[in-house]
Amino acid sequence: MRKWNAERGMSLVEATIILMVLAILTSVIAPSAGDYINDARATKAKEDVEVIGMSIVRLLRDTGNKCLLKDATVACTIANRVDLLLSGSGTANADAAVAAKEVAGSAAALNGNNAAAASYNWAGGDNTDTPVAANRDTVDSQLILNTPVYTGVSFTGGGGPARAVGWRGAYVTGSVGADPWGGKYQANTIFLAVATDAETANGFDEGDADGGWSNDAFVLSPGSNGVVDTDFAAASNVGATAEGDDVIYVIKGSTR
Repeated sequence: MRKWNAERGMSLVEATIILMVLAILTSVIAPSAGDYINDARATKAKEDVEVIGMSIVRLLRDTGNKCLLKDATVACTIANRVDLLLSGSGTANADAAVAAKEVAGSAAALNGNNAAAASYNWAGGDNTDTPVAANRDTVDSQLILNTPVYTGVSFTGGGGPARAVGWRGAYVTGSVGADPWGGKYQANTIFLAVATDAETANGFDEGDADGGWSNDAFVLSPGSNGVVDTDFAAASNVGATAEGDDVIYVIKGSTR
C-alpha cells in the first residue's frame, strides 16, 4: 500500500478533485444561506411594521387623539394632521417610490362623494403627485422624541398617572431607521381620521359618503426591491393587502 509522503505535496489531479468537491458544496450551501438571510430580513420587517403600527395605536389611545398631530396644541385639522409617516433613514429611491404611489389615482378616487377635489395633503394644490413635506413626520418624532409635545402623563409616588390621558412614550426602543433592505418604513396615517375642518374648508367631508375614510391605514416596508408595489392609497375599498414583495401591517382597517 502506498504511504502518503507529506513532503511530496498534492498532485494536480488531487487538487482538482478537492476544488471540485468544494465547488459542489458551495453550490449546495449558498442558496440555503441566501434563503435564510432573506427569511430573516422578511421576519424582521414583519416585526418592525407591527411594532410601529401598534405603537401608533397606543399613542392615539393614550393621548385621546384621533390622528397624529404636527403640533399637539392644535386640533386634528387639515394643516396640522400628519398624513405620511416615515422612518428617519432609508434609500432615496424608496422615498421617491412613495411619491409615485401615495396618490394612486385621481382626487375623486379618494372621495366617495366623487367630488372634484379632495383635502388629503399628499398632493399639491393642483392634485399632482407631488408630496407636501410639511405634512410628513418621522416615526422617531412621534413615538420616541414627542416632538409635537403631546401632553405627558405625570406619575406620583408609585401610584398611577395623575391624568387619564397623556403621552406615555417612548413607544419604541431606539431610533427607527431603514428596513432590512435599506428602504423607508412608511405609514399612510392620513386615513386614521377625518380632519375637523375638512367639510368647512372643502365643502364636503373626506373619504366616503358617510364623512369618514373608507381606506385602510397601514405601515409598509417596500421589501427587497425597494419599490412600493402596494396601492398606498388603498382606494379599492376591499381591504389593504400587500402587493409585490411589500410587507404591511394594518393600523386601522376602515374597509373591514
